[in-house]
Amino acid sequence: EELSMLQSLRARLIAVCVTITFISLLTLAAAIFFVVRSNTLEAADTRISQLTAARAEQVAAWAQDKQRITGALKAVVGHPEPVPFLLRTKEAGGLDNAFYVQADKTAVFPKPRPPEYDGTARPWYKLAVSTGGPAITPAYTDTTTGKLTISFVEPAKGADGQLLAVVGSDVHLTGIAEQVASIRPTEKSFAFMVDDAGKILAYSKPELVLKPV
Repeated sequence: EELSMLQSLRARLIAVCVTITFISLLTLAAAIFFVVRSNTLEAADTRISQLTAARAEQVAAWAQDKQRITGALKAVVGHPEPVPFLLRTKEAGGLDNAFYVQADKTAVFPKPRPPEYDGTARPWYKLAVSTGGPAITPAYTDTTTGKLTISFVEPAKGADGQLLAVVGSDVHLTGIAEQVASIRPTEKSFAFMVDDAGKILAYSKPELVLKPV
C-alpha cells in the first residue's frame, strides 16, 4: 500500500512537472511569436513609410516641374504670334495643353476656342486670380479625351501689378496613375493616391477614380 502511494505521488509530480514545462514552453512560444510579429510589422511599416515618402517626393518634384514650365508661359503674353511658343512649350514640357486667357477675355489656345468662350469665368482662371500665384486645380475628367486631368495655372501681371492674363497647362494623370498602380511593397499590398479633399486620383481600379476614399 505504501509503495502504491509512492508511485501515485510520483506520477502526480511527473504530471505537474510536465504541465509546468508545457505551459512554460507555450508561454515562451507565444512571447516569441508576438515579439517576432511586432518586429515584422514594424519593419514593414518602416519600409512602406520610406517608400511612400520617396514616391511622394517624386510626385512633388514632377508637379513643381510642370508648374515651373507653366509659369514660363507668362513671357509670351501679349506676343503677336504666341501659338508657336505654346506648342513648343507643350511638346518640350510634356504638357497635354498650354494656353492663356487675358483679362480682356482674349483666349489664346493651340486650338482656337469658339467666339463665345469666356475663359475668365472658368474655375481655373478664378483660382489663379484668387490665389495670386501658382496653383493646381482639383482633378477632373477632360471632356475631350475622357482622361483624368489637372491644370497648372498662374496669373501674369504687369509692372504695376495689374492682372494681364492667366496662363495654364493641362496634364493628364495617366502616367502618374500607372506609376502608383505599380507600387507593391509586398505581394498582397497596393498603393493609391488621393487629393486633399479625400478623392481617389490613382488606383489599380479605374472605376474608383474621383470617388471618396
